[in-house]
Amino acid sequence: MRNVFLHLTMVEDRWISYIIPERLWKWVNPDVDVFCEIDSLKSYVNSVKARTEAYLSELSEMELARQIVVPWGEKPNTEISVEKGLTHMVLEDMIHYGELSAALSQMGLEAPYKSFWRFE
Repeated sequence: MRNVFLHLTMVEDRWISYIIPERLWKWVNPDVDVFCEIDSLKSYVNSVKARTEAYLSELSEMELARQIVVPWGEKPNTEISVEKGLTHMVLEDMIHYGELSAALSQMGLEAPYKSFWRFE
């Protein structure tokens, strides 16, 4: 479960801090063994959340329409809009949160859930 949660945090970090600003070449996969304690994972999550909130607070229609290169697309380069990239990021997060919910359910635990309109 930690690895799934860490992966979805890394996905958000990679999109917000590296793919969208077109600096993916600087991305280095974090050492997952660093996140053995919940406090280290919370620290990473909070830093990614802060960067995401800062980016989204300045988001404009022009930025949403801006074309970015998707590094794993067809060659030579696949370009998509920032809006499509953000949509992909959210959908991937939903899939992984579903995995976490299923794992908690299989353990007999109730997964944390908030209705969409209750999120900030």
